[in-house]
Amino acid sequence: MAERVILSLWLGGFTEQTMLGLWRKALDEFPASCEFPGVRGMTIYPLDWTSSPIQEQTFAHGTTAEYTVVLAEEFLHADYAYEAQLWWDLWAPKSEQPEDGWERSVRIVSVICLGPEFDPEEAMTSGNLQVHFGLDSAYLPPDFWQVPDEQMRQELSGPQLRENLDQIIACVHKIEKKLPVSKRLLGCESGESLADKLMGTWGRKI
Repeated sequence: MAERVILSLWLGGFTEQTMLGLWRKALDEFPASCEFPGVRGMTIYPLDWTSSPIQEQTFAHGTTAEYTVVLAEEFLHADYAYEAQLWWDLWAPKSEQPEDGWERSVRIVSVICLGPEFDPEEAMTSGNLQVHFGLDSAYLPPDFWQVPDEQMRQELSGPQLRENLDQIIACVHKIEKKLPVSKRLLGCESGESLADKLMGTWGRKI
């Protein structure tokens, strides 16, 4: 079953006063879609994920990280979470038939800033910033393709999915270089390491 891929980052100097500036740096570095650039929306949650959002906005194409953060600063609290939605481009199968080939399509991604007092029960395992990259099926051979064996499945999907994989690796490294990262975890929502899952399929490290 497909799972969400989540990058969690723990940052040095992360406080109520610095967190939105660090969030902006992550947003600035994210490789958004060429067709649908910029931040597409923002949602702000108080206290924990069970609470109803106190702010939800949808933006026009090309809305900057700077503008998004300026709006978020009106709701600055240590126990709030700030989620920005962006699009990025990935390869995806055109259909369930391998012979139909591949196409570039937009996928939603969330870049989230978790205030230092947001959801205290989860704070130790969630990090300070998170990037939700969508489903891990974008990086693994399609399980719905009816092909004779796993080796053929990998050969048919290899070039496109490897490009998707290179894209997520490049994104992680690009964001890391701009932030004071003390710890990072790229995994699936079940807790399994994405690196382990990819190593088992492609023999690739992240």
